[in-house]
Amino acid sequence: MQVREDIRYTAVKETMVILSLPTEGIYPLVGPLVDISRSGLCFTYLPLQNDIDIPLQVQCEIVLKYGFRSFSDPIPCKIIYEKAVPRTSLSLMVPVRRCGIQFLTPLSVAVIESFCS
Repeated sequence: MQVREDIRYTAVKETMVILSLPTEGIYPLVGPLVDISRSGLCFTYLPLQNDIDIPLQVQCEIVLKYGFRSFSDPIPCKIIYEKAVPRTSLSLMVPVRRCGIQFLTPLSVAVIESFCS
């Protein structure tokens, strides 16, 4: 896992990340934002498909949404890591996954601050 050099921010509002992959047959990955920085973000999701290979280091796009409102145009990025989240409760029936994204062009601090306010 790559360590981010930029300050990490958390959004005040529940924000969803939609990751579109360039691979055919894989649904977009959708889940809540964990944190965001100028260089990337992290989110969790519930896999809709079993036994899929998430391609690492290939170009893809994300969109950030709050409710029906889109916070961003598609942002070019690549997946740095994708892994299972350790279960913390026996009530979880579906395994949660965590995905780390690196933006191909860093976001400005102003964009991050406006997004997080």
